[in-house]
Amino acid sequence: MGAPQVTIETITVTRPLKVIAFTCCVVTVILTVTATATADWILAEGWREGLFTQCISEGAPKPLPFDMEPVPGCGKARSAGYLKGCAALCVIGVLTDFFGTMLTCFGLKSTDPNKKYKYYRVSIYALIIAAFAFLLAVIIYPVQFAKDLEDDDADLDDDGDGVPDSEDNDDDNDGVADDDELEGSARTYTFGFGYGAVWGSIILLFASIVLLICDRESEEIFYKEKQVEEEEEEETGEA
Repeated sequence: MGAPQVTIETITVTRPLKVIAFTCCVVTVILTVTATATADWILAEGWREGLFTQCISEGAPKPLPFDMEPVPGCGKARSAGYLKGCAALCVIGVLTDFFGTMLTCFGLKSTDPNKKYKYYRVSIYALIIAAFAFLLAVIIYPVQFAKDLEDDDADLDDDGDGVPDSEDNDDDNDGVADDDELEGSARTYTFGFGYGAVWGSIILLFASIVLLICDRESEEIFYKEKQVEEEEEEETGEA
């Protein structure tokens, strides 16, 4: 029987807070990709708009906002500068969110302590950038949209009677006051799924960041000494 040998056994313990953070990140990637592509950031009667697409329903009440042609179907969004800016911010947010999510996954799977903590550190920075990109988008969009509506009402004269729509109580010049009909009456605008999904993603992103920061230095890899006894083979031979 030979002398016992000592071996080092590596034990990896997955921290539940990091798993929760990773799960939140995966959800935010799905939500933000859907929200960026959807055409319902803002909704109104017969009309909806996203960052890249706007849709007009059959029989939508007229006049349409922003002097749009009443052609049913979906098409390219308006060329307003703030729409392009919000779209760019969301694309940046989606990319950095996905990058941070992948790094968090690598950190959970890695057995190298140095790489593990490096993955977590970089993922936190990426998620912070994503969160602030989305936050800027959801702040800029409603503020600029409301300003667009004010300018639209002040400048337009849909019925061509020389009275701006903001002062005209009969926008379509049909002899019926706007208060008494749907056509020409004030259109009600509400936020849709796309806008709400981005807000939900922002909340989940900040939760993920806090969890990763609070649990970043927690030990996940432990080393255990194990003694192994090896039997020596004795060789016998005849002289």
